[in-house]
Amino acid sequence: MFRFDIYMEQWAEKYKPIQHSEGRRRFFRVNDEMAIDEMLQNYISVDPPGDPCCGIVTHLEGTIDITKRFDYPYVKLLFMKWGVDMADYRIQADAKADCFLHAKKFLLYLEQDVKKAKTRRDPKNPDPLAYVDLTNVRYETLGPMASDGWFMVLVTIQVSEFDKICFSESDYLE
Repeated sequence: MFRFDIYMEQWAEKYKPIQHSEGRRRFFRVNDEMAIDEMLQNYISVDPPGDPCCGIVTHLEGTIDITKRFDYPYVKLLFMKWGVDMADYRIQADAKADCFLHAKKFLLYLEQDVKKAKTRRDPKNPDPLAYVDLTNVRYETLGPMASDGWFMVLVTIQVSEFDKICFSESDYLE
């Protein structure tokens, strides 16, 4: 299984507006969407306020076609901004637009890697990025979150992954 969390964290380290590092934590992993609010209250304090952050939901969801050995997981990505004036709805709308811009920048970066992966297809060792589908990416805005001026865009990508796993009698007791 391709580790989108590792891929996104590496992007967050390179992307100038985020520049995630150990001393400047701007990337996170969260188990599911239900835990986002709690994580925002307890985990991240962005300084200065207004700096963008990003993260990924590590909960697995998708469909599988076991007859063809293909898994179709959904990858959920978060792009966030904190420190928004809760009394000004225009500033809130600007924060959502800013989050959406960072989401699009990530998708453009990913698209370049997907194109590269498709040009170097190796049937014996397929690159998982070659199976990322960026034609119908879902997104939605969320916020305010954590009663503290957090706004975000949740992006959902569907991926196709081939798994070479086969049935083996040796996996079972007689």
